[in-house]
Amino acid sequence: MDLKEFTKETLIQIVQGVKEANDSLEQYGACVPGRTIKSNQNVYVDDERNYANAMEVDFDVAVTAIETDGTKGGGGLRVAQLFQAGIEANRSTENQSISRVKFSLPLVLKR
Repeated sequence: MDLKEFTKETLIQIVQGVKEANDSLEQYGACVPGRTIKSNQNVYVDDERNYANAMEVDFDVAVTAIETDGTKGGGGLRVAQLFQAGIEANRSTENQSISRVKFSLPLVLKR
């Protein structure tokens, strides 16, 4: 996987993760906002001018980029695992590289 594809897939998966998280966080009155964070005051203001506490959540993730050329095919980005159980018989050539991705997202706990 080249750098362009790695960057694209990483960003897509981050955005998909944020969307899915927001769908679940709604029931708790929390969200990862898409805009209007006042970082110097650590305050989020929504469209109705409601204020809420905001905090930064830092992520430092090891990501494994795997390219497989074999009978089953496949590949993609996966969060690196420290231990993986199970062995699968598969005749293939596998190229694997591990990279770190660091990013921060605001998390708003609404009042």
